[in-house]
Amino acid sequence: NKKRFSREYVQGVKDFIQFVTKSKSSDRKIPCTCKRCSNLYLFEPRVVHDHLVITNGICLGYDPWYCHGESKFVATSSRARIVK
Repeated sequence: NKKRFSREYVQGVKDFIQFVTKSKSSDRKIPCTCKRCSNLYLFEPRVVHDHLVITNGICLGYDPWYCHGESKFVATSSRARIVK
């Protein structure tokens, strides 16, 4: 919810890409979460960074990062549900 060029947003993008690259195996390409790509296309982390910060911004509501290594289970009140 931060502005794209704010320090918090840019740091969040860096943290996100670092998390994703640590969760991935040998393949360096990761799904791009920008508004235009919507996790449909794989790119090098630097391209994803540029899409998220410079060009398009992140898909709002992409949480948890289920396409990027986080669990598909999300706590909702006292139950867990699968995010599809």
